[in-house]
Amino acid sequence: MAWRSGGESNEEMVSNLHANGVISNLGVVEAFRKVSRGFFVPDEVKSVAFHDSPLRSGPVHMSAPHIYGAVVDALDFTPGMSFLNVGSGTGYLSAIAGVMGGPTSLNHGIEVNREVLEFSLERIEAFKNEYGEIADVHLCCGNIFEMAESLAEQRSLKYDRVYVGAACTRGLQDSLCLALKVGGILVAPVGDELVKVTRLDDKTGPHAFDMQVISGVRFVDLVKPNPITASADPPGTPPEKQVPFLPTPVWSPASAARFPSAFKRGARAVLLVAGRAPVPHQVWLEVLGFTDRSWFDTAPSEADKLRLRLALETKARLEAQQVARDAKRARRVAERECERFRSLASRLERQLRAHLSATGGGLASFFHGTFHPLSHHPSSGGLENGSVEGAVEEEEE
Repeated sequence: MAWRSGGESNEEMVSNLHANGVISNLGVVEAFRKVSRGFFVPDEVKSVAFHDSPLRSGPVHMSAPHIYGAVVDALDFTPGMSFLNVGSGTGYLSAIAGVMGGPTSLNHGIEVNREVLEFSLERIEAFKNEYGEIADVHLCCGNIFEMAESLAEQRSLKYDRVYVGAACTRGLQDSLCLALKVGGILVAPVGDELVKVTRLDDKTGPHAFDMQVISGVRFVDLVKPNPITASADPPGTPPEKQVPFLPTPVWSPASAARFPSAFKRGARAVLLVAGRAPVPHQVWLEVLGFTDRSWFDTAPSEADKLRLRLALETKARLEAQQVARDAKRARRVAERECERFRSLASRLERQLRAHLSATGGGLASFFHGTFHPLSHHPSSGGLENGSVEGAVEEEEE
């Protein structure tokens, strides 16, 4: 039903995605209603903006709406989370994440094509002016293959959610998994599968991650680096056209409202204590400006990690049980249909035999006269009686 989830308007498209079970979370449904797909579609393809199919206009690519629905459902965005969108494209998904994450979330994106990047920046800015309460979306022009190692190694910023918008390699998937916080989720197309990876531990190794296959997909490959890369600013690019590398938010009293709740509580406690300390208040403000947004986050305990594993295993068990119930239900339906058609065939056979008995004919003469009319035509050459009757006799035996 996924491919039938389009419409002639954003409202109709979202209603069909919800009715067909592509998106089930009501928060996701509301976000899809607020962020119109048509707002992020180039003018050349606006007439088919809400059809449930991929769109392409020059360098701009957009996945089908049901793919976005499955991705957002799997990413499970929450207020205040940090998000990295690799291959951010038109900015449609970044805007949805910005709405669901709210103004205290961190929203980063990487796009390899400068023309697409500029289109998305313009669209996101226009959407923010219209919608209002959305996270600041920071996009940069770069190639993820050149940036993945530094993202994996940096300790000051780990992401709650990462999405890759084009087919990536296993090696890149592994690197991006290391950019996740414990409990963080990566959704990416790897080969012909859309996978969801949850980080269970801050260590590395096969037991530190849980992977599930969401569905089979077909994505174009991520663009790999070349000597002349689109991520470099051409000579003479004016400063206002240069997009900064993913900025780390700097705390100040003016920006405090855009930091997560844990940071606000920690900063408030520090400043309350600082009021009784001999160190000038301004010094503490400067110190807080050198911290990052996760500075006051509590590191997950071993019990927290075990609870996360248990929750994932319980969810997987419940999903498996549901699949088994659905399979049993489908088998019962198939058995009932089979029995119905068997009964119908038996009734038709009895009626046919009764009819032939009443007319004095036999099965052989019926098949010979009814299904082989050319046998009576002078120009047909006829069919040998024995061949038809022999076949019928063999069937009756």
